[in-house]
Amino acid sequence: MLRELAQRAEFQQITLPEWERAGVQVVLWRLDRLDAVGSGNKLFKLAENLRAARAAGYSRLLSFGGVFSNHIHALALQGAAQGFDTIGVIRGEPEAAANPTLRDAVAAGMQLHFVDRDNYRDAHHAGLRRDTLIAELQQRFGPCYIIPEGGANRLGASGCRVLGEIIAIHAHRFDTVVLPCGTGATLAGIVAGLRDRVPVSGVSVLKGGEFLRANVQDYLHELAADDCVLWAINLEHHGGGYARVPAALEQFVGRFQAATGIPIEPIYTGKMLYAIDRRIELGEFARGTRVLAIHTGGLQGARGFSYRHTTKQQAAIDAG
Repeated sequence: MLRELAQRAEFQQITLPEWERAGVQVVLWRLDRLDAVGSGNKLFKLAENLRAARAAGYSRLLSFGGVFSNHIHALALQGAAQGFDTIGVIRGEPEAAANPTLRDAVAAGMQLHFVDRDNYRDAHHAGLRRDTLIAELQQRFGPCYIIPEGGANRLGASGCRVLGEIIAIHAHRFDTVVLPCGTGATLAGIVAGLRDRVPVSGVSVLKGGEFLRANVQDYLHELAADDCVLWAINLEHHGGGYARVPAALEQFVGRFQAATGIPIEPIYTGKMLYAIDRRIELGEFARGTRVLAIHTGGLQGARGFSYRHTTKQQAAIDAG
């Protein structure tokens, strides 16, 4: 099923004048357009987790994420489609339940549990606190199949292996593969499926993303793909940190959408395409280089920017 799903994603040639003048060919793999419940790489990261949950006899899924989380959104929709109850442990305050991401999640049947940012951060960075939080959650909600934030575990990476296998079929068409990188799971799965037929570069969307290299190596070990070495993580184009959108990035996203008609968001795919644009401008790709860029979806998360802007405007009106 995952292979059939991946094979439906189209390869779309991108024609930006400055890229053509540089002699660099960029093809966008449109995982965002897959005809399924949800879209993008989250479909693949969740597939094997949900299969494992069912095999283990669980009817309830629990996972973690921010108030505009693509993972939480996808889990709510996928869980409902497959008959699971879902619980989202949300980093933030209950007022965030009014935003479009969480409204969709609730409409799909997800139960939200909010944890303030300090406690959430502490639990995720301290094993004892994390175990205590999970024990408290299972006592509150009953037996749950736990999926890490972002779907970032061995099963998440394994579900993305098929993406690399599909790219491998087209390996003769490309000199490099580029994708946005938040946890390293999708990157590792693609590397494992490609088996070094084409080099892969992940563009970190996080400031201080050095840890991603160790993440990817750990996933590759779990996937018995330690021998795959043609991969790297670009740490230079995070734009100031996760969900940070400097003016130059925002302008690029606008120009790209106007020129191509392809919707992108500035957190993942937009940041990755902007990194490609900067590298082309700096001459880091030789003339004739053929780049496969992966559109990982996440378009629903872009609604957060307009929602926050509208909310701030309304707050200013109310305060005035």
